[in-house]
This record gives sequence, C-alpha cells and structure tokens, in this order.
Amino acid sequence: MFAFSLAPSGCTSNLQSLEGRIFFSVREDFVNDYSVGPPRILLEMKTEKIYGCCNNRLISEIVRSGSFIAVNLKGVLFPEICLTALGPATSRDFLNLPEGVYSLNFQQWSVPDRYTLTVKKDAIEITPMLSTFTAPEYTEFWRYPENSFAYYCGTLTQTAWICDDFAAHLLGEIDLEEFHFPDTGEICYPPSGGGHYYDSPPRYFKYKKEGDFDLAGELLMTYTERLIIPDQGTALGIRNWKNKSYCSY
Repeated sequence: MFAFSLAPSGCTSNLQSLEGRIFFSVREDFVNDYSVGPPRILLEMKTEKIYGCCNNRLISEIVRSGSFIAVNLKGVLFPEICLTALGPATSRDFLNLPEGVYSLNFQQWSVPDRYTLTVKKDAIEITPMLSTFTAPEYTEFWRYPENSFAYYCGTLTQTAWICDDFAAHLLGEIDLEEFHFPDTGEICYPPSGGGHYYDSPPRYFKYKKEGDFDLAGELLMTYTERLIIPDQGTALGIRNWKNKSYCSY
C-alpha cells in the first residue's frame, strides 16, 4: 500500500469557506512556462466564485492510497498582497500517476463527489459517478505524444502561403510524420495564439530522434532570416512535447 499527501505550505488558519462549485481538470502540464522536460500529470482546480484578488488560493489536502485518490477541500486562502484583478481561487497539484484506473473523490460535505479516473498512454479520461459540487472542465484529455511538436503560423492575409510553404520545407528536410488529434476531447498543445490577419490551424508532427527537433528549429531560423521581414505581421513557431520551442520573433 502506497500513500502520499500533498498539502500547501504556510498558515491556513484564516481560510474562508468555499462558495459555489469547484471546476477541475486532470491533464499534463509543465512546472512553469519556461521549464523544459517531460510533462507531468496534474490536478488543477478553480472556484466558481470570482474574487476581487486574482491570486487567491484554493486549499486542499490530497491523499492517495493505491488506486484511491481523496481530495479534501479546505477553503480559500486570501493572500497578504492582493493582485487586484477579478479571478477565481485556484490550485495546481502535480500527481505521480502511472497508467491505470483510479477512484477520484472530492470531499467537502458528508457525501463525496466520486469519479473514475483512467490514465492511458495517449489520454486521460474522467467518468462522473456522483457529482454535486464539482464538475470536470472536460472528460477527455489527449496527452503529449513522445517526440512530437506543434507548428504555429500567423501571417498577413496576402502572405498566408508562408504557413504551408514552411511546413513543406520541414517535411522535405526532416523525416517527419504529420498526425491529427481526435475531434473530441481537450488537446495537450495550446491552440493558435491568434492576433494575425491569418492564423493557420496548428499542425502536429512526430520525429524520429531528439536532434530532429533542433534541426527543425534551425530550419525555422534560417527560413525566417531568408523570407520574413521583421515586424511585418508574420510569426512562425514550433513547440515540442518537452516544452522546448523555437520562434521567428
């Protein structure tokens, strides 16, 4: 029997009671925007209630025993310094979960909300069993395929050809396999950033060896120097499954 507990540091004596539902997701992510390495599974939660400080923390204790995971919701911790913007109270807790089927329980009242959590090689699935005060933001999450990357492109309308041209350049220089995620569920890679006159839908590729992604980055930089005029509304970028990225800007 293996058990672990995750509890927040700091004083929790001034916790405020929870109001409204708790929205949650179980997905893969990185420690922060700048960390590079394999993604990890995390439980992310946020309150339905919106507060005047956007850095309020949702406090909970997470206990795992074998395939049973209990999330004991404690309350909302108000920070000493308030970042004055509207937002929910939030929490992020990384979980060490191998592939398998788990019972995920949220405890706030006498009767817990219960879910079945299934961790597969390619996806994470949440099946509600009893849900009264919690709600999953999505029930299916597609994990990062190993040795994969996403390609993003935004241009002016008259230079939209650049997006397909650089993709063809990549496929011509590196042994890549383009793939697609299923139409249902949440995708691990971020959506297109938007903000351009033309934003191409993200495209996804798998490569054979680690050095291939760095080669793709070199090709992007060379292509940028050769064809893209700085500050003219064009942006190319690639980001891989370890959160490593190259961009033209």
